[in-house]
Amino acid sequence: MPPGAICLFQGTLLHGGGANRTDAPRLAFTNQYCEPWARPQENFFLGVPKEKVRGMSREMQILLGYELLRPANIMGQVSGYHPIKTLDPDFVLPILR
Repeated sequence: MPPGAICLFQGTLLHGGGANRTDAPRLAFTNQYCEPWARPQENFFLGVPKEKVRGMSREMQILLGYELLRPANIMGQVSGYHPIKTLDPDFVLPILR
């Protein structure tokens, strides 16, 4: 595609970008939406203090949203990272640096 072009397609389409044949990195922006039913009514990820979540069993952490959801394993990610990483007190999102 030429620089500045846009490509729109349904989320169910299997797609690939092809090889980057330039010396420059390729920048991509993806704006994705999830069905409302795919979210919990209450955001436990924000509602339960991380200090408490750190002391919980892994099973309870998963129930609170600290896991990626199948089939695509992208629902629930935090800026491209697995949500469990946010429980590390030293973890800083790259966009906040």
